[in-house]
Amino acid sequence: MRISAERMDEIIDYAKGYAHASIGRRVEIDACKAKIREIYRSRSPIEPETYYGWIGINPPPNSINIADLYDFTLANLPYEKYAFCVEQHTENGIRPHIHALVKTNGNTRAGHQITRLAKIYDISNNYIEYSISNKFELNKTRFSYIIGEKTPNKLQYVELDKKTRELLNIPQYYSIL
Repeated sequence: MRISAERMDEIIDYAKGYAHASIGRRVEIDACKAKIREIYRSRSPIEPETYYGWIGINPPPNSINIADLYDFTLANLPYEKYAFCVEQHTENGIRPHIHALVKTNGNTRAGHQITRLAKIYDISNNYIEYSISNKFELNKTRFSYIIGEKTPNKLQYVELDKKTRELLNIPQYYSIL
C-alpha cells in the first residue's frame, strides 16, 4: 500500500492536532510525526542492493515551461522503472527542472547517461546531473526528495511547486518503480 504525499500531509496534520488537543507537548508531536514518517518510508518502492540513477535535468532558463517539461519527460524518459517530479521554484527564481530516480544496473556509466539524456532533451551535457548508487538509505532519501520531503529551507519552494502543479493539473510526482 502506498500513501500519497498529500495523504501523508493530512495524516501528520491530524496527528499534530490530536497531540495538541490531548497532550499539548511538542516532544510527543515530534515523536508522532517521526513514527508516521518511519512507517511511510518503510513502504517505499526502493529495493535493497539495487542500483538507481539519480538524475537532475535543468534546461536553460526560459527554454521550456513546467507543463511542457512534465509532458516531455513522461513521453521520453528512456527507462523502464522510474520516479520523477517537476519543479520550478528555486531561491534564484523560476526555473523548470526535474529530479528523477531510475532503476538501473551497476554497469551503467554516468557520462554515457548524461550524453544520452542531453540528446533526448536537446540540451548540452552541462544541464544534466547523473549519479549512481546501490545504497539503500541514500536511494530511499532520494525517493523521499521526489515526493516532496525536503530540508526546512526548501519547504517554501515545495509549497509553491505544489500549488503550481495543482493549478496546471500536473501530478505531484510520477512513479513506476
